[in-house]
Amino acid sequence: MSALVAAVIFICSFTIIGLMEWQLTERLQARIGDRLSGLAQDMADRLDQGLFDAYWQIQTISRLDPLIANHPDQTSKRREWLADLQKNFPRYAWIGFARADGTVEVATGGLLEGVSVAERPWFKEALTGPFVGDLHEALLLERYLGNTGSEPLRFVDVAAPIYDPAGQVIGVVGAHLYWAWAQDIRSSLLRPDQTFPETDILVLDKAGRTVLGPVLGRDFSTLGAVQKVLSGATGVAPETIDGMEKLVSFAPTRGFRDYPGLGWRILATTPTAVAYAPIREVQAGLALLGLLSGAVGAALSYVIARRLTLPLKHLAEDAESSGRTLDTVFLSRSGGSREVVRLSQALRALIRRIGTYEQNLASVSAEASALAEDNSTLRELALTDPMTGLLNRRGFFESVDHLLAPTLKPDEDISVLVLDIDRFKTINDTHGHAVGDTVIKGVARLCSQQGRDSDLVARFGGEEFVVLLPGCPGPAAVARGDRCAA
Repeated sequence: MSALVAAVIFICSFTIIGLMEWQLTERLQARIGDRLSGLAQDMADRLDQGLFDAYWQIQTISRLDPLIANHPDQTSKRREWLADLQKNFPRYAWIGFARADGTVEVATGGLLEGVSVAERPWFKEALTGPFVGDLHEALLLERYLGNTGSEPLRFVDVAAPIYDPAGQVIGVVGAHLYWAWAQDIRSSLLRPDQTFPETDILVLDKAGRTVLGPVLGRDFSTLGAVQKVLSGATGVAPETIDGMEKLVSFAPTRGFRDYPGLGWRILATTPTAVAYAPIREVQAGLALLGLLSGAVGAALSYVIARRLTLPLKHLAEDAESSGRTLDTVFLSRSGGSREVVRLSQALRALIRRIGTYEQNLASVSAEASALAEDNSTLRELALTDPMTGLLNRRGFFESVDHLLAPTLKPDEDISVLVLDIDRFKTINDTHGHAVGDTVIKGVARLCSQQGRDSDLVARFGGEEFVVLLPGCPGPAAVARGDRCAA
């Protein structure tokens, strides 16, 4: 009878432990895979978002350039625009206006002015429409910019055509973006407190060669995960890289809105042993629990039925009680053996370990949500002038590009008012900056109150304001300006 009871307990214990191990392993593997997949997808999304920002910024400049065609000092105005854009977004290595014949007319820092770029791919492609060019070296520009690193500078090109009122191309706005911008994104995602140890992120071109990672130009096209991502798939797969088993997540860049993307592929890799270390710890704990269960069964085989059933009854009561509370409960030893007590302690330690993993995963999710909320708040602050509450320069350009431009009809009038406060420096010098601030706020309030719901009012900086009047012909715009000036 004792041997039969011991055998039944031994089999049941290992069956339960086996089911627990299978369920926990499945859950942990899925969560680890999701975490690694999120890393690859986050890198892809940030690359797409960054290039989209540059894509619409350059197009916005090209669309606004005809507005200063009759400006008495068009060249200086262009130079001011380019300098402001490069100052606010240091990822731009070079920005320039080129005439239709390819001669650079105005550029940041005066670099390449007077030089012909007619044979450059970005110029040729931009003559027919907005263009984003893949990563490349630019030896001529590198000589002007200087390079203190061991590797040549690499750039991504963004360009857009400039049209005259008749729809003819009269020039091109082009820009080179430092590739270090992508390296900064990669470094921010590989923070030790956010990823598994030894995790890495690789960016591959369309052919499967590394353009960002430890070894540039390495061909990964034969890797199974790369073949999947080259076909546009996403997911996680085990791979062997340099003789090491690794877990590889993959995601393609797909572009953003009207930016088509460059077909880059993102890999996030981490050693399988590191990624699955928590699973192995749980498996080791469950194996120990199995051994303890076997020891309990062997001991019970030599104990009479009464001494067998009584401790198990207490153990079942304590286990049921622990399932109804969040607190860890020690299993009772009253009338039982040491093996029963050890079983209770091992089960408690295992439950605590599992709870720790759950809390860590919940913490990572909460941090990701907080980061997304912070990014949304920062974006709103980046588009608004803090003193007046009006749009700032960047917010104005984004509103023109994404809210107003798609709704305009081809033959619809549009006017722009540029307002400047006369003798503003005298006001500041005479009455102080607090009074100057009050004047700026008053002008901002006047511009807003005089406008319609469809108008865009922005403070470009200092005492300079810009009002965009869609559907407003020139005479009406002049009258509006006179009212503001009065």
